[in-house]
Amino acid sequence: MRQWKCKSCNATYPDTQPDGTLYFHACAPMPPDAQGNQAEHPNKRDENITVDGKGRATGIKAAGAGVVPVGPTLLTQPAWLSQVQAAAAAVAAGG
Repeated sequence: MRQWKCKSCNATYPDTQPDGTLYFHACAPMPPDAQGNQAEHPNKRDENITVDGKGRATGIKAAGAGVVPVGPTLLTQPAWLSQVQAAAAAVAAGG
């Protein structure tokens, strides 16, 4: 399990949940203002997967400002996201 820090909302989160399933981060809304309204973070990140009309993964809903790893690693994003992007690129290239 690797930890990531969201550059949009500054949340730190693991790429997998305790049961081993993948965790898809999405920035929570900002705290309520004086009138109780909650705005979304500017440049919000949402790692929930988007799919095309054939049900194939095409990426994530919103990259936001990106992520940085917490601790030493050569990875620049969660490994599952790199796999989704590679599969989407292969489909786009006709593969």
